[in-house]
Amino acid sequence: MMKVCIALAVLIGLTGVNAYAERFPTQPIRMIIPFAAGGASDSLARIVARHLEKEVGQPVIPENMAGAGGILAGQTVARAKPDGYTVLFGTIGTNAILPVVQGSSLKYDSLKDLLAVAPLHELPLVLIVQKSIAMPDARSLVEYAKNHPGKLTFGSSGIGSVQHLSGELFNARAHIDTLHVPFKGGGAAVPALLGDQISMIFEPMPSAMSAVRSGRVSALGVTSETRSTSWPDLPTLKEQGLAGMEINAWTGLFAPAGTSSEVVDRLRTAISNLSRNPLYLEQLASAGTSPVVGGYDRFPAFVESEVRRWKSVAQQAGIAAQ
Repeated sequence: MMKVCIALAVLIGLTGVNAYAERFPTQPIRMIIPFAAGGASDSLARIVARHLEKEVGQPVIPENMAGAGGILAGQTVARAKPDGYTVLFGTIGTNAILPVVQGSSLKYDSLKDLLAVAPLHELPLVLIVQKSIAMPDARSLVEYAKNHPGKLTFGSSGIGSVQHLSGELFNARAHIDTLHVPFKGGGAAVPALLGDQISMIFEPMPSAMSAVRSGRVSALGVTSETRSTSWPDLPTLKEQGLAGMEINAWTGLFAPAGTSSEVVDRLRTAISNLSRNPLYLEQLASAGTSPVVGGYDRFPAFVESEVRRWKSVAQQAGIAAQ
């Protein structure tokens, strides 16, 4: 009799879990965005929210939570109830680089307290330089930098940003010495380049395209593995002999650790469906961004590998947290 009761209890429990997963979501989902409203990442997150809510049948409410470079947003989601109703729109900066430059000063463990649900987008960076430098390609720039150590400068949106570490990786891979000039936000770095205050910058493709169209800067290479369909005549840095410079500014969806596999699968299915939505794809293309299709079960391992990669770069640059 006791065994029958135990078996019945287990069956009821499993039925309850499955029923919850089938019902999920039954209320609005908060999507925490670790940036201020109005920026490129905020716009991208809102595109996701608008289409995701059609897939899950409940409102997906974007909530901007800027502060401390993404710490506030990450901490909020890490401490939220693991029921799938609070998720994070994470990026390479917030979930791969921030843990490296902040280390133990974070009030949460980004790998243990946040569950990597699914990748969303990837966006290559473009090496753009002052027109006055008059370099035809990245090889020529590297040669010049080797002959003039410390003369060239590269800008970024701040210490520990993707642009900063991309520049440091460029120094390491090319065996050159260029000086980092940080600005407060990416919005200040590009105008500084246009004003000849810095020599170069690694900039996301959409804003890089806009800067090049001004006629005041040149594009020397893209950090993707292969040439971008959005800019097919621009060679990759890898083509130009700079192996190891493959960089994508990725985004992904994260949930609190402990979120059930049933809920995670529901979210992954919804995200997978987005990649077949023509309007969603059109809006991403207009933003210069590509969706990541599939590989959701490998996303946690990918995030861990990105943390390891950027930790190595940060340690060489002397900015990794102890």
